[in-house]
Parts: sequence; structure tokens; C-alpha cells
Amino acid sequence: MDKKEKLLIEIVCIIVLSNFLCMFCFLFLNLAFQGNMEEMASILSLIISFVIMPFYILKKQHNIKISEIGITKIGITDGIFFIIAVIFSVLLFITKGNLKIFIEVVSQQLFVSVSEEVLMRGIVFYLLSQLFRKKYYVVIISAIIFGFALHTGGDFLSNLVYRFPAGIILAVLRIYTKKLYPPMVVHFMYNLWCLYL
Repeated sequence: MDKKEKLLIEIVCIIVLSNFLCMFCFLFLNLAFQGNMEEMASILSLIISFVIMPFYILKKQHNIKISEIGITKIGITDGIFFIIAVIFSVLLFITKGNLKIFIEVVSQQLFVSVSEEVLMRGIVFYLLSQLFRKKYYVVIISAIIFGFALHTGGDFLSNLVYRFPAGIILAVLRIYTKKLYPPMVVHFMYNLWCLYL
């Protein structure tokens, strides 16, 4: 088996394992918390299955540093971008008038955005970059994986119209900035915007 075949199998395994582990962790943690902390079970499931497990596999297989998946020192621009996103989310949900819902929604969407970006524009993006020299292949394939393999619960049309183009935009942003923080913030803001509508 050559290097490209191994990388392809590794990408498929990471996506499949992440999805199954996320479902399993959520069910297990929800039972452990006796159904009282569904948001916490969801957040922990995302962190374990989309961040810890895939990065552990990547570290073992490729001996990479966390900076190689786009997690670097946070710069001033990254900080300003994040502050604008927080202000946007506060203004967006303050009109709803329920602070408890605001805190739950924002914290949930923050963890969803961060964990999905670490998996897709961090780990999978790194592996695809090892597989393809041309970045447009990385962009298109990562967008297909994001739109259809990661969001298997969504209907085909929604994945095609919303998630696939979002995956392209987030991947281009990752290439342009060479960091994960801008795609994380844009993903977070996009999710909040979708919930608000």
C-alpha cells in the first residue's frame, strides 16, 4: 500500500470514527448525567470525538505539532475578529430577551464551531494537504467531506446548498490565513446567523 492510499484510508477512518464516537459519547454521557446535562454531554462528546481522538491519531501516525494544523499563537487580528464575533452574537440574541437561552446557544455553537474546525480545517485539511499538492483539490474535497460526511443527519439539498459552500469558504479562509481561528469565528457566526433566522 503506498502513502496516498494510507492517507486516504486514514482520512476515511478519522471521519467515520469521529462520527460514531460522537454519537456513542453523547449517549454514554447523557446516561451518566442521567439526562440532566444534555448540553454538557454534547460539548464533551464533540471535544472527545472531533478534537482529542483525531489529534491523538494524527500525532501517533505523523508526529506533528499542533501548529501544523493551524493552531498557533493568537494575534491581534485574531483577537479583534473574535471580539467582533462575540459582540455580534450578543447583539443578535439580546433581541430574543432570554439570557439563559443566549448563554446555552452561544456556548453550544462555540464548541460546535471550534471542534468541527479542528477536525475539518485542522486535521482533515492537514491530511488532504499531504495527499494533494494543488490546494483547490484540498478545498473541494474538504468541503465535500464537511458538507456530506460530517453532516450526515442533514438532508442532501441543505448539505449541497448551505454546508458544501460554507466548507469551501472556510477552507479558502484557512488557506489564506494559514490559521484555524478565522474559520472558527466565521463558522461560529454562520451557525448563530442560521439559528437566528
